[in-house]
Amino acid sequence: MTILIGRLEFDGPFHDGETIEARPGLFALFCETDDEYELLEVDHSDNVDGCLQNEEFVNNIAFYQENCAGSLCAAVHYTDDLTRKERAQLREELLAELREDEALTA
Repeated sequence: MTILIGRLEFDGPFHDGETIEARPGLFALFCETDDEYELLEVDHSDNVDGCLQNEEFVNNIAFYQENCAGSLCAAVHYTDDLTRKERAQLREELLAELREDEALTA
């Protein structure tokens, strides 16, 4: 299954980390409630699987769990062909696109 975030297609949603690969990419964290997905965070990493299991990130998840009425899940967009700088730029472009879409609907 895939989720469209802005113009990018993400694999997921994943409710556990077992199917997320140790590859570079963007990841999105969602709160899923009754088949509705609320986007909580978009970030990037050289190793998406490792990042999502990183102790600091896991501690941040506690905050999201407290504020999510449903269940947390993640989606990934692998970027094997991009450098870290290009991946960071892609994230910024995606966030700008989401902010613009939000402003248009407000």
